[in-house]
Amino acid sequence: MNRRQFLALSGTGTLACSGCLSRISGIPESRRVSIGDSVVLGDTTLTVSAPTVQQSIIADPGVFRSVQQADDRQYVTVDVQTNSEVRATAAESDDEIRATDFHVKRSKDLTRPSNSGEETVRIAPVTRECSGVCLGIPIPAEPTKSAKIVYRPRDGPGASWALSEETTRLFAERPVCEWRETRVVEREGRTALEFSVENVGPRTAGYRVLVHRQSWNDQSDPVGFEIPVGETVTETVVPPILDGLDPASATLREGTAGSHDVWVEPRDATTPSSPTPVS
Repeated sequence: MNRRQFLALSGTGTLACSGCLSRISGIPESRRVSIGDSVVLGDTTLTVSAPTVQQSIIADPGVFRSVQQADDRQYVTVDVQTNSEVRATAAESDDEIRATDFHVKRSKDLTRPSNSGEETVRIAPVTRECSGVCLGIPIPAEPTKSAKIVYRPRDGPGASWALSEETTRLFAERPVCEWRETRVVEREGRTALEFSVENVGPRTAGYRVLVHRQSWNDQSDPVGFEIPVGETVTETVVPPILDGLDPASATLREGTAGSHDVWVEPRDATTPSSPTPVS
């Protein structure tokens, strides 16, 4: 089944340090709640809600965005809200909530995460919305009986939010997208991109890429849309980063059409090496 949609953009991991899971034992029962509930931590009220389980995320730490995806993992994304301003960062500061202080503890995790080397990051809310800060927490793409989101700062009180059975069931059900085509089109006088992607996996999938413009090396627009099981979706997006680029002369950089990083440039631009295609 094919479905054609139009999307105009308006603008525009868990694994924390290897010893983090051993520190959750000090969380009292009063701060072990269900997902969506609020916890009082000193002068701050912290709420973690709206979890999704995705096969990819667009990391947005405030410097350079990047798409993160691997065959052996997924990402639990959550909306983190407080009654004070939140800056999700890895920096050391007493008045900031650090993204790396959040992780997922599964029932099978005893003292440390299953795969180290990737930390929780702030993400661009592509294919979802967040009222507060969107965080992406990497997890192994494996089944588990239960799991919880754990907040455990280096100093100060921690808390945990139990995930539902419906959410934890998705840990082992990794979505799979297969890219079919990307082409430059014109939409109401603006340069747009048309993506065709098929969902060949077991559940609804999200397709997420970054759109770049030639010579704008430090900027990109996150693009994403959902694809129902068994369907091929053709989606037209109008990235603001392409505003001012003549649709008649715009072209895709060779080798980037099916990758996580799609580059658009004038037809006479130089073509560099190609990135890895999206799987």
